[in-house]
Amino acid sequence: MEGEAGTSYRVTSFQMEWRERSSFVHVVIDITDEKRNARHLDSEAYHDPLTGAKNRRFFEEYMGIVLRDELDATLCYLQLDGLEYVNETFGHHEGDAYIQGFVEIVKKNFRGGDTFARIGGDEFCVVLSGNMADLINRKLAEIMKEFQEEVYKKYQCSFSYGVLEIEGKENKLTLEEIMEQADDVVYECRLKNIAKYPLIFSTLVE
Repeated sequence: MEGEAGTSYRVTSFQMEWRERSSFVHVVIDITDEKRNARHLDSEAYHDPLTGAKNRRFFEEYMGIVLRDELDATLCYLQLDGLEYVNETFGHHEGDAYIQGFVEIVKKNFRGGDTFARIGGDEFCVVLSGNMADLINRKLAEIMKEFQEEVYKKYQCSFSYGVLEIEGKENKLTLEEIMEQADDVVYECRLKNIAKYPLIFSTLVE
C-alpha cells in the first residue's frame, strides 16, 4: 500500500477466532526503506527465466541489505519435493511445469511486495518484513493443502519448508549461518514428508 510522500506499507491480513467470534487481524509494516533499497535490483539480471521469480543473485544482495540495515524479517526456505522423480518419470517438460505450478501457487498466496526468489533448482526463499513466523507457518500449511488438492492429481507432490525470524538489531548471524539454520528446519520437515509421500522420494539414494 502506497502512502503519502512516497511511503510504502505492507499489509498482511489473516482470519482467526477471537472471543469466540470470527475476526480479521491486519499487520501493517512500514517498508519504505526496503522498497527504496531494492529498486536497483529490479532488472532482468535478477530474475529466473523459467519462473519469473527473483534469482539467487537478487536474494543474496537483498539479504545483504536486510542484514546491513538491521531490519526485522521473516525468512521462509522452501524445497520442492520430488522434482527428480517427476523429471525421471514424466520428463523434464513436466518437471518444468511442476516448478512453475508451485511458483504460481506460492505467488498467489503472498503479497506482491514480498520477496520471492528461486535460489536453486528446487529451492526457493520468501522474505517478509517483520517477525511473523507463526502466521507464515500457518500460511505455508494452507499452501501445502492447496498445492496437493487443487494443482496436481496424477502424482504425489509436496514441499518442505522452514521459517526463521531475523531480529534486526539483535541478529548476529551471517546469511550463510541463517541459511544453515533454515536448512536444518527444512530437513526435519523433509523427513516427515518422506514418510508421508514415499513415492516421490523413491529416486533418492539411501
